[in-house]
Amino acid sequence: MPRVIIRRTRFLFLRWVVFLLIVGGVLAVCFLIYELDPIVCRQVQKSLDERFISARVSISSAHYVQKNGFELSHFKLIPKYSPDEGKKFRTSSRHSRKYPPLIEAERVQLVCRSPLDELAREKRIPISEVIFDSATIHVYRRPDGSWSLEALKFNPNIAPLKPAPVIQFRNATVEVHDLKDTKTERKLVLRNLDLKIDPAQEKITDVFGNTEPNPDGTQKTFSLLPFSGTLESEFSRSVSFHGDFDSKRNEIFLDGDINGLHFSEEFRKSLPLELAERFHEIRFIRGEIHTHLTLAARLKELPSARYRLEGRLVDGRSADPRFPEPLTSFSTDFQVTNEGFNFPNLLVHHGDGTIALNFVQRGYGPEAPKRILSRFQDINISD
Repeated sequence: MPRVIIRRTRFLFLRWVVFLLIVGGVLAVCFLIYELDPIVCRQVQKSLDERFISARVSISSAHYVQKNGFELSHFKLIPKYSPDEGKKFRTSSRHSRKYPPLIEAERVQLVCRSPLDELAREKRIPISEVIFDSATIHVYRRPDGSWSLEALKFNPNIAPLKPAPVIQFRNATVEVHDLKDTKTERKLVLRNLDLKIDPAQEKITDVFGNTEPNPDGTQKTFSLLPFSGTLESEFSRSVSFHGDFDSKRNEIFLDGDINGLHFSEEFRKSLPLELAERFHEIRFIRGEIHTHLTLAARLKELPSARYRLEGRLVDGRSADPRFPEPLTSFSTDFQVTNEGFNFPNLLVHHGDGTIALNFVQRGYGPEAPKRILSRFQDINISD
């Protein structure tokens, strides 16, 4: 009888030992993860700060999710600027606030499928994807002519991640703001942006399609970040685009389709100053535009951007005071480039008659040469 009691006692003791070990293990893992979060937060922020030479990163917290990666809260990418420049901006009568961050997001996910024990042995976290949910991207030009996008310049002394992660923005908002114009509030808001940025690719041409030799005579390559996406705005129904961005040279190439753009003076005034001035001579025109756009530009030299728009304007109207009365119904195909613009088949309805025009302008400005070919049908001319 005593032997049975001893055996039962040993069995109960072993069960309690196993139970305590399991509970202790669970508590240890919970404590480890709890202690890991602030360490991850500091490490991620330090790693990102090292990669950007013209911006700093701010993160309020980081949380590890088993086999999913890390979730960052209150992420901000803040461009650096000189104290004098910041003071000039804050004391301006029209802009009495600091520059906003280039990117701010309540939640950012760093996708990493590796378990915790493997991460402990890795020198770098193997991130496969970075996802920004409902972020706000502030693209603005400062009074000195520099753009906030220049903050995306990477530190050449830091080796890139291999393989590089894919970056995605889901349901983001983009605010394009030209602070260089002191007379007009130029701000364009783009909504519902879905953007994907793939790892950099080595190409033999830059964003302008040019090639360059190395000093040793070999072909120079350019590291370009391919991107693609869709968005909407208050002036358009849908926009789809793709292109390349050169973060080292601050150059961008963009190719896109714009559907249902409501062209108006309000839209023109929301554009950056140099782009708006290109459309100054057609500022009285309103209508719906469907167009294909290509653009290549250096961010610091926006006036020298190379661009081409080809498409069609429908439901056109014009209150140009040079006409004897407003035009209420016209349509045309169009081409707009750096060299000027062309309306090859501008068809204007006037009463029961029509006016067909082929309008070509070489260059921009009041002195730019123009050529107009016209054909009238059923137009009554009276006193």
